[in-house]
Amino acid sequence: MMKRGGRIALQLAPEENAQNAAEMRLMIEGAIALYEAEGMLLFRRALTEEQRAQAAALNTLENALYTLKDRICELQDAYMKGRLTE
Repeated sequence: MMKRGGRIALQLAPEENAQNAAEMRLMIEGAIALYEAEGMLLFRRALTEEQRAQAAALNTLENALYTLKDRICELQDAYMKGRLTE
C-alpha cells in the first residue's frame, strides 16, 4: 500500500486490477440501468412540474454516471491492450 496525495493507493496484481475493473463496470452499468428505469421518470416529472433545479440535478447525475462508465471502459481497454502487447 502506498500513500499518494492523502489517498491510499493499493498495489494490486494485474489480475486483481482486471477483476476490479470488471466489477466496477458491472456496478456502473447496473446504476445506469436503475437510473434509466427510475431516474428518467423523476426527470420527466420534474420538467412537467417545472421543478428546474431537481431536473438539473438529475441531469447532472445522469452525466456523471455515463462519464464514469466511459472512464471505466477506457481503463479496461487500456489494460487489455497492455496485456496483449506483453
